[in-house]
Amino acid sequence: MNGFVLFDYNSDIPEYLPKLITGIAKGEIKAQVDLGTNAPGGKFVGVDQTYRAEDWLHSGKNLGKVVVQLQNA
Repeated sequence: MNGFVLFDYNSDIPEYLPKLITGIAKGEIKAQVDLGTNAPGGKFVGVDQTYRAEDWLHSGKNLGKVVVQLQNA
């Protein structure tokens, strides 16, 4: 599965949220964060990089949630 907006499925939350929590706790489900390491131009650092991050998201090449770091960490 490649992500979804949880609140689009409000009616399913009571049934599936406990399963999701259990899957994460058991290590069966892993969240992925894409900081842009593999994107052209490298990591997304700083608010001015949000345009690149959004382009990367819409390219479909991201792996996980696209995140822009506000400071170099």
